[in-house]
Amino acid sequence: MKKKTLALLGASALAVLTLTACPAKPANKTTQTNTGTATGGTTTGGTTTGSTTTTKLQIAVNYKGEQGISARETYQNTVENVNYREGQILPVWNEFASIIGNVVFEDVTDYSNKDDASNGESIKNKNYKSGNDNIDIFTTTTANIDSYASEGQILNLKKNLDKMPNFSAFLENNKTIKAAITSADGGIYYTPYFDGYNKIERMFLMDTEMIRALLDSDSTVGDTTTSGKGAAANTLQENKFTPFIDSNYNYPDATTTVKVSKGAVATDMTIKQTTNIIKQQNDLLSVGTTGKALLDQFKAYLTAAFGENVGEGKTYSKLSEIFTSESAAYNTDEMIALMRVVKANPGVVTGDATAEVEIMVPRQGANNRVDNVADLIQIFGIMGMDAEADMLYYGPDGKIHDAAATAATYEGIEKLQQLYSEGLILNQFYIKNDGVNVNYLQVYFGHTQQTKENKDGAGFMMYDYSASTTAMDSIDEDGIGTADTARKGAYVNKAVTGFTPVLPPLTYWATGAGWKSSDPLSSRTGKTLVRYSDSNRALKNATWCIPASSDNKDKALALLDLLFSQDGVRINDFGPSSYWKSSTDLGTYAGEPTPEFSDSLKSWISKSDKDFWSFMRAYLGATHGIGYVRTASINYQATNKWGKIGTLNIENAISSGAVVLAKVDINDYVWSECVPSAGYGSPANPNAYASVTNFWKSDKYAATANGWVKVVVDSTVDDNTVLGTSTETQETYSLSKVKSEAAGARLTGYLYEKLNGLDPDLIPAEVEALA
Repeated sequence: MKKKTLALLGASALAVLTLTACPAKPANKTTQTNTGTATGGTTTGGTTTGSTTTTKLQIAVNYKGEQGISARETYQNTVENVNYREGQILPVWNEFASIIGNVVFEDVTDYSNKDDASNGESIKNKNYKSGNDNIDIFTTTTANIDSYASEGQILNLKKNLDKMPNFSAFLENNKTIKAAITSADGGIYYTPYFDGYNKIERMFLMDTEMIRALLDSDSTVGDTTTSGKGAAANTLQENKFTPFIDSNYNYPDATTTVKVSKGAVATDMTIKQTTNIIKQQNDLLSVGTTGKALLDQFKAYLTAAFGENVGEGKTYSKLSEIFTSESAAYNTDEMIALMRVVKANPGVVTGDATAEVEIMVPRQGANNRVDNVADLIQIFGIMGMDAEADMLYYGPDGKIHDAAATAATYEGIEKLQQLYSEGLILNQFYIKNDGVNVNYLQVYFGHTQQTKENKDGAGFMMYDYSASTTAMDSIDEDGIGTADTARKGAYVNKAVTGFTPVLPPLTYWATGAGWKSSDPLSSRTGKTLVRYSDSNRALKNATWCIPASSDNKDKALALLDLLFSQDGVRINDFGPSSYWKSSTDLGTYAGEPTPEFSDSLKSWISKSDKDFWSFMRAYLGATHGIGYVRTASINYQATNKWGKIGTLNIENAISSGAVVLAKVDINDYVWSECVPSAGYGSPANPNAYASVTNFWKSDKYAATANGWVKVVVDSTVDDNTVLGTSTETQETYSLSKVKSEAAGARLTGYLYEKLNGLDPDLIPAEVEALA
């Protein structure tokens, strides 16, 4: 029998949390450490005054070495109309102290640690001390927890649930979460962090104004600069990409019926058989053509395929909505064709025919952002690329598979090389220049930075989060966005209102019988034309815990528990209740009561030079990725007005079923279910598949291309080209070696061992045969 408890989350709603009393009014913000409200006397840090003893909690909450529970700079808090000094405890944490009572917080974070893992290891190496004081709470990663727990160095929360009523109720209402975070010894050593629940996490974003400028304007527009053969540097370079959907037709039948969403209700729409647009474009590009000719060809193609659905009172009022609306129904080849047309028409989309338009752009120069370029292969129906649990996904056989051991995954990376050769992926997107992380989001979309290579160019597309990226759009009435006066060069004082999420493309996903992980990318066996995303907001690896050596365990437990009350969640999301529009008359989002930002807070956010999330962490101490469940409402309210348009389109399409999102805890082990992120066994010999590990490892932001990046950027790569050196074995590896390990040792030494520890019923047949 399958272990149904292995699914990541319980079916009961995460919102079932115990409600605490209304938060107390925050204490005076002008003191260095801010005390909670005391009874029977005043309090000072770590002393007894009157009849009340105040406990001092040593806290090391660390966000990337940048933010914690205290101010990292001196600034004016315009909501409270007071100045905060560097080192002063931030408003959210003052509110927490007030609720707990008789406690003061001290920030003992070593900000030289730049991530959760290094923060945890540094604290462990210092014997959980800051100077002579024992640290009471610290942030780390869940990957470190088992080793700390096995050494008896962190507190077992399960033995203290009588002191954590909110967390205890949360676990009772979400039993599979409890199972997922329970260690092999039966203990619970941390509180889980969820960045939302069953909501799409990352998504495709496009500059929809560029699409409208191309598709909804008069047919006389278009650039006359040559693209393809003999192309100029700023236009489409080659015609390397070959059709994916079908080599001859858009779809093989005279008409193809697809499901689209209208007002969150699914309806069927037909698309006519038309000669594949990539084939049409390649014929033009092979001899050299113009942006205008490509644009005219593309509009004619869209009219032939979708024309009966375009017009007043129809699914689309204009051609651009085929890509930008809730009812969007473009496929993979049409997406690539659009990317080509944008690249070939810089004059139309920027107003400057000599400008460089970068098509697929990572958010910034950083390992995790470089990985988002690899995520683009989802458009070829590659599962597991953005999964929560490593690169694992459910196949239609009800078994768990590994994208790193799936044959089509490597073909997908090779398809990216075709796109890179055409200039459709940012040139040298992986390059690490003198240790400076270039913020491409600000360069190409916000235009608030410039580089030597690009002063007035623009970007078209990303794969990333909605709220944080669409903040590059102009400031909306809620104060979310970027000031047009902050833009540089040709974009000074220019409004940006088109950067927004779009639905993923229709493509062939493995959903039915007959599919095998060894099938080539071209195989259609067991595949269905559908829109799908496995990027679900589920259990994260950031957390916090209590050292066993803490001198103040009860107060530390009270703080961890507070974050599983409604008040604690709301304060960590939205700031202190005094920063809300009303602490009693709440707004509503997705049927749930939720705080709304006060006008004074909106005004402060709008005038800040920080993005929303950096603002909340730096000035309020809010939105830290610690043990709690972030609300969907904070992500929505943090999204710029124009970003919300696309976000709502996607949410409506998911709600209607027109877009399938991998859901948590369906409990049927189907292709559209999230894979559990905990409970696996430990592979015995990782060196046996070290080449695969290093090919995919997130260390690709470097001075030289390695691993999958080298395959993308170097058109001369073949199966025997050296792609890098394994950090585990110090041996060089090639694509043939990676593929060989992926089809052998990765399946038996990695996937088999992991799944055997989780549930043997989840091991695929081909892995059983090898094992």
